[in-house]
Amino acid sequence: MKPFDRPRLVGWAAITLLSSSVGVSSCGSGSKKANDDGTGGAAGAAGSAGTAGGGVDAGPNPQPGPGESCFDSDPSAIRVRMNPALTVLTPGQTRRVEVIVDPDFCEPTMVSFSSDDESIFTAPAAQRIDLVTPRVYVDVLGGAVGRATLTASVPRGDGTDATATLPIDVRGPELPGCTGTASGRVDDGGSLTLDLASVGLQTGATKPNSGSFLWHADPFDATIDCGTDQVPSGFTAIGPAISFGPATLGFQREIPFSVPVNPAAMPDGARMRHVTVSYTGPRVQTPRVVGIADPRIVPDGAGYKLTFLAPWLGTYQAVVKSDAGTVRRQRRLTHRAVIGVSMGGGGAAMVGLRHHDRFDVIAPL
Repeated sequence: MKPFDRPRLVGWAAITLLSSSVGVSSCGSGSKKANDDGTGGAAGAAGSAGTAGGGVDAGPNPQPGPGESCFDSDPSAIRVRMNPALTVLTPGQTRRVEVIVDPDFCEPTMVSFSSDDESIFTAPAAQRIDLVTPRVYVDVLGGAVGRATLTASVPRGDGTDATATLPIDVRGPELPGCTGTASGRVDDGGSLTLDLASVGLQTGATKPNSGSFLWHADPFDATIDCGTDQVPSGFTAIGPAISFGPATLGFQREIPFSVPVNPAAMPDGARMRHVTVSYTGPRVQTPRVVGIADPRIVPDGAGYKLTFLAPWLGTYQAVVKSDAGTVRRQRRLTHRAVIGVSMGGGGAAMVGLRHHDRFDVIAPL
């Protein structure tokens, strides 16, 4: 197998042709590859993990379907990852964490968890993965204020564990404050900052338009001030309002901004995809949520900031839907897509967005 290959399900006809000359491993615990070192690969890992970790949960052991067979993975290819990459919560608040093990395991095994400070959060109970369950969800409950690390471990079967770590930050729900003002010139590759708020220009943004580069931006004099809360109905603020001036200034390209936030103020079910900004400016008198590019919550010292790209100066405030993560919607698939390249991309966007109920995918390139 190539590294990172998932356990493969192959047609029974192919197995029949090969089995006369090559020993083929199956989902049985005794199966081994022809060049196996005796550890049993990922399947062997599963068996030993159950014993070492207190035993695999009793329950049905999923088997490949008719005409299929499961192959053990190279232990060195086994990986564990957790999503989101950072969890921030308040004391007594619960956040859900997704844990993914890749490739799939032919035999059931347990993913174990540990906390390096049980006073900040208690490690979740071990969870079972198997052939049809490559991911599990665990709840993290905030305890004392502080920072700790959650570690997820699964045995590879060669005497080592595949592990992943997740920073856990338990803090109060108070929003970061805003004080003072800042002013200065923003030039190519530079920025103006006020605590965790900033506005800047990317390196190369001021070069002249030439050929296909049509996104020139002139250096400009900027100001940063504290704004007035502007939270639209149905949203919750996770940071203060920050005003970037002159508010009348706009660009042909998105430029980088940051505003202070406290991720612990997000509702229990909220994820990064629910985070956006409320905006006001000369052309937008009533606060409204606007689209932004590349939003990220970034640790900065003892606090956090939301970084994003937008083409206008004005007043921004990070917000999240108050019911984020609690509303379920039924998805209707049309099995249709519209895609276009260059001028065709403009046509794809125009047709697709005007008739967005008729397409699953709109892809202007």
